[in-house]
Amino acid sequence: MWLMWVILSIFLFLLTGYIVLHHILPYYIVKPYRINIKKDRNLFPRGTTPEDYGLRSKSVNIKTTDGIQLHAYFISASTEVKGSIILLHGIDSSKETSLHLAAFFSKLGFNTIIYDSRAHGKSEGVYCTYGYYEKDDVSSIIDFIEQETNGVGKIGVWGNSMGGAVAILALEKDKRLQFGLIQNTFAEFHEVVYDYMKRTSGVRLKTLSDTVLKRAGVIANFNPSHIQPVAAAKNVHQPVLIIHGKADKKISPSYSERIYKNLTSTRKELLLIDGGGHDNLWEKAGKQLEEAVSLFIKRV
Repeated sequence: MWLMWVILSIFLFLLTGYIVLHHILPYYIVKPYRINIKKDRNLFPRGTTPEDYGLRSKSVNIKTTDGIQLHAYFISASTEVKGSIILLHGIDSSKETSLHLAAFFSKLGFNTIIYDSRAHGKSEGVYCTYGYYEKDDVSSIIDFIEQETNGVGKIGVWGNSMGGAVAILALEKDKRLQFGLIQNTFAEFHEVVYDYMKRTSGVRLKTLSDTVLKRAGVIANFNPSHIQPVAAAKNVHQPVLIIHGKADKKISPSYSERIYKNLTSTRKELLLIDGGGHDNLWEKAGKQLEEAVSLFIKRV
C-alpha cells in the first residue's frame, strides 16, 4: 500500500506538471487580458476617447492581410501636418493608453493612429504573437495612412514594451517607416518569458520556460524564436530613439542597451531614465521625455 501511494503521488505530480506546462501557462502567454472600457474605466482617469483630450479623430476598422479587423482611431494633428506616427501599446493593454501621446504628437504637427493590437481591446483575433504577425499588421496600418493622407509627410512608429518589439520588427520589414521611438522593450522573446516566469513563480529552470514557450508557439501558430528585436536591429537603418527606465523591474534596461548597440542607424539615441520603472516613465520624467522626443523629431 505504501509503495502504491508513492507511485500514485509521483504520477499525479507528473500529470499536474504536464497539464500546467502544456495546457495552462502557454495560454497565459498568447491569450492576453482584453481591457473593457466600461469595466476598466478606472484605468483612464482623463478619459477614453480622443475627444476627451480635445483631439479630432475618426473611428476606423482596418483589415490585416490575414483578415483580422483592427479597431483604431485616426487622430488629426492640431497644427500644420508634418507626418504621421503609429502608436503601439504593450501586452494586456489597449489603444486608449496612448491617448496622452497622441495629444503630445498632435501639438508637434503629427497625425497619429492608435489601435488595439490583435487579440486586444475591440480588435479581432484570438492569440497574441508579440510581433510575429503584428509586424505585418503595421504594414496594413501604413497602407491606411498613405490612403488617408495622400502620402503627406513622413511616417514613424512609437512602441512601448511589447509594442516596442513590434516596432523594431516592423522597422526592419517595412522601409516606409522612416523613424522609430522605442520604449521599455525586450531583446529576445525567450529571455523575457524566462524573466517573467522567474519573477512570478520563482522557477529558475530555463528548460521549463522554453517548454512553455514552444507549446505557446504551437497553439498560436508562430515561431517564438523569430521574435528577436536585437537581431532585427542589425537591419534597421532608420533613425531610432530608444528609451528605458533604469528602475524597470519587468524588462531589464540592459535589453535596450543591446538593441541600441546592434542598430545600424547612422542616427540613433539611447535615453535611460533615472528612477523610471516599466509603467511610470512619463510620470517620472514627463518634461525630460517631451524635450528629448521633440528634439529627436526635429532632427529627423
